[in-house]
Amino acid sequence: MNAMSAQVSPQLADLDRQFDANTAHAQQLFAGLTPQQLAQHALVDGWSIAECLEHLTLSLMNPDYLLYIDEETGRAPRGSGPYKKDWLGALLAWSLEPPYRMKTKTLSAWEPQRPAVERVLPDFLKLQQRLKNSLRLANGRAIDKVKIRSPFDQRIRYNLFSFFHVMAAHQRRHLWQAERVRERISTKAADDGPLDSQVRSQF
Repeated sequence: MNAMSAQVSPQLADLDRQFDANTAHAQQLFAGLTPQQLAQHALVDGWSIAECLEHLTLSLMNPDYLLYIDEETGRAPRGSGPYKKDWLGALLAWSLEPPYRMKTKTLSAWEPQRPAVERVLPDFLKLQQRLKNSLRLANGRAIDKVKIRSPFDQRIRYNLFSFFHVMAAHQRRHLWQAERVRERISTKAADDGPLDSQVRSQF
């Protein structure tokens, strides 16, 4: 974490690097494409590159879930790790990593609704900065000792350390999905048949 002290937990520093890598991937996906290409659908019922990214922003900002995360972080006892994911958080993070291992329907509140393409990447970059700020708040806290409600289903609970891993994996899932769409656009494949079902909208 560039703005953090040398005493930052190596595990949190690794998460910070994961979010930076996801940010760079998102910027690469948008680079060189027109607004029309960014809004292009690979499938009739699939998502565009812009919609994949908007979904990631909506999943934490509709409503502002990170306010809740920061509040719960403030309640965590002091501690510097090593941290451990709980079994449910570890399983969920694993299941979200691309390529898809399971398919789930996303919440209606997180369904992209014809986003303003010019706002999608800036909004995602703001989200990434918020996540990095939340990581900074977590430094020096035993974040594996506090359980939080999943933004996807409030009946599901896992610890705060797991939360950051789940979010990083969720981002990689949809960046991978967007990458498949970009490949279709960039190669202008002669075969206009449907893409693999893995490009369909997923949580």
